[in-house]
Amino acid sequence: MGQIVRFFQCKTCETSWSSKAYRKTRSQCPNEHCANDDEVKEVKKKRKYYGCLFGHFSCNECANRWASAFAYHRIWQKCKECLAKAMPHSMMEHEIKKGKPKAKGKPHLADLCGMCSTGKPCKIVRDNQLPDVIDALVRVSLTG
Repeated sequence: MGQIVRFFQCKTCETSWSSKAYRKTRSQCPNEHCANDDEVKEVKKKRKYYGCLFGHFSCNECANRWASAFAYHRIWQKCKECLAKAMPHSMMEHEIKKGKPKAKGKPHLADLCGMCSTGKPCKIVRDNQLPDVIDALVRVSLTG
């Protein structure tokens, strides 16, 4: 699963810090001498995105909207209606449900996926099967 690293800055004392906390969009200043928590802002321009995330898309051509569990930062998806490429306009980490079995989602539409078009194993990464694939590729390259 993916992860978003968020960056914050206190406007009172100008302290900056980052957070890898799951879906944490608010934070308190870590400076113990700073008393103003209302002036802490997330610096969205510095966000770093890692791995497969949940994203929302809007098509500029036909105004179609969709959500995808296979969203990647700076990777497009094609619109089902007009096949135009669209970039995600918002992204977040996947929901973590402890103690519940992983639900089967909709089938992955690899022909509309920008990540799959690059040749990277989008579906395999999402299903946490990548180490097995890498091991198999290493075995083939060593024997072949």
